[in-house]
Amino acid sequence: MTSANKKFIDFLDYRIKSKVETAIISAYEKNLKDEKQEKLSLTEVTESSFLADTYLKSKARSIIGNIDVARLQDEANVTDNLIRMLSLEREEWNKYCDFFAEFELLSEYLMESNLNTSERFAIIMFFIEKNISTGILEKCPQLFDLRDNENISLEDRVFFNTSNANELFSDASSELSDDELKERNRLIGIIKDNSVDASDYQTMYRLINDHYLSKKETFTVDDLNIFIEVLKKLGVSEDLNKQFFGYLKSSIEKRHSKQEYKFTSFSTPQASRKYITDSEYRHYKKIILKYYDINKGNIVRPIDINEVYYCASLMAKIGLDDADISTLFLRFYQQECISADNTFAKYGYLYDKLEYYAEQLGQTETLKFINDCIKEMMISSADDYVFWKNSFISEANNVISQLPNNFSFEVSKAKSLINKY
Repeated sequence: MTSANKKFIDFLDYRIKSKVETAIISAYEKNLKDEKQEKLSLTEVTESSFLADTYLKSKARSIIGNIDVARLQDEANVTDNLIRMLSLEREEWNKYCDFFAEFELLSEYLMESNLNTSERFAIIMFFIEKNISTGILEKCPQLFDLRDNENISLEDRVFFNTSNANELFSDASSELSDDELKERNRLIGIIKDNSVDASDYQTMYRLINDHYLSKKETFTVDDLNIFIEVLKKLGVSEDLNKQFFGYLKSSIEKRHSKQEYKFTSFSTPQASRKYITDSEYRHYKKIILKYYDINKGNIVRPIDINEVYYCASLMAKIGLDDADISTLFLRFYQQECISADNTFAKYGYLYDKLEYYAEQLGQTETLKFINDCIKEMMISSADDYVFWKNSFISEANNVISQLPNNFSFEVSKAKSLINKY
């Protein structure tokens, strides 16, 4: 099982248990207020309402009352089925008759989760590759859809979710009793009555294979556009597709880029000692030494980001080279945010750098989402705050990790401030 699958399973499990717990507490409070009902303890309500094998016990209906038990039960069933599939190893993919089509619902759950973009993409691709393993690229499989058929019993749904339907068509009639043969024919009838045309699916999965899976190291922007369009048709949400487009486009640009990032947004006047007097040189160096020991490469007192740029611009003004200035920024980041592993501090200090590189990294939409997380944290409830905080930390760390491993941006910006001080 991949780390992304494990992380998503943990989220799904926590999500449904939280919903059930909320329903139980609501039922308990309702029971306390209802004078006509026998008073139950929270434990008794829990025992009668809690999920057993992912299905709400029937007794819960009489206790929960106004709680939408059917909706909660459906969510529990869907969650259980997702967890079951995500837990499968590759060699088990064809053990059951699963052809996953719930990408719209999956998108909703993924956007609720604290998974980062690459992990969300990994989950989508897990289900896509699992579907391809049915052989759909070579021939149209016999697909059937029970989702909107209210006449299918719970027992039959469980059977189709946990059994290999292909075995129903195996030639073993002589080994079955009359009752077993009758049951087999009944189940085959359900499949035939709910069959769907798989030709559109076959076309879409062939496009995915031709424009992404078969050329992961060589796909182009044109391939990417086709791939994203197919994901839309499968039901992957617009928000996720924006994230995936940025994520995959950045891999194309990294693959094609064989040179260092070039800076064009800063006006960087040349600075060296010959443009200042000896008196000015001594004056600026004295100021620098209040903040930074040039010889030892150490920050001598706590400073903020504005003071760092002030100090760096003076270092450029007296002619110190880029390596010396880069060391100043390295020491600052180590002191202020990296050693403390403070994502909020890192994001604040690096925001200008992230904004500058966002388009080149294909992370413009991700940056917008991160900023939305910050806004939501300010206005959300306590429970929602935890979700938005975790989403912020996950996405911010992910995009920060993609920044170039140098301080060219900071040095260039510092040089652009020379004439300001």
